[in-house]
Amino acid sequence: MTNKNAILRINNLALDVSIGIYEHEKFLRSVFVNIEAQIPQELANPKQDSIEEVINYEKLVEAAKRAISSQHIYLLETLGHKIADECFKIPQILAVNIAIKKLEPIKAVESVGVEIYRQR
Repeated sequence: MTNKNAILRINNLALDVSIGIYEHEKFLRSVFVNIEAQIPQELANPKQDSIEEVINYEKLVEAAKRAISSQHIYLLETLGHKIADECFKIPQILAVNIAIKKLEPIKAVESVGVEIYRQR
C-alpha cells in the first residue's frame, strides 16, 4: 500500500464461520481476520479530536461480520473477497488488504491462510 495515504488496521478479529471443503469442516469454527484499509490521509488527520472527522474502526469490524453468510463457505479466498466487497461499501476506502487464517486445518499444521489485496 502506498505511503501517501493512511492505513486503518484491524488485527486478529476472531469470527465464527462455517468454512472448509471437507464434510468434517461443516461446523462453526474461528478464523482470524486482519484488515488493512487504505484511506485518504486527511481522514487520519482530524482538526479536532472527533469521531465525525475519521472512519470509525467499528465500520470495518461490521463489514467483516456482514460478509459471513448463514450458508457454508468453502474457501478462505471466497470469504476474503466477500469481506473486501463489504469494506468497499465504505466510500472513503481506497484499497484493502484482507488476511485470513484458519487454525489447525490439517494435522501438524498450526494454520493456513490467504491474503487478498484489492483497490478501487
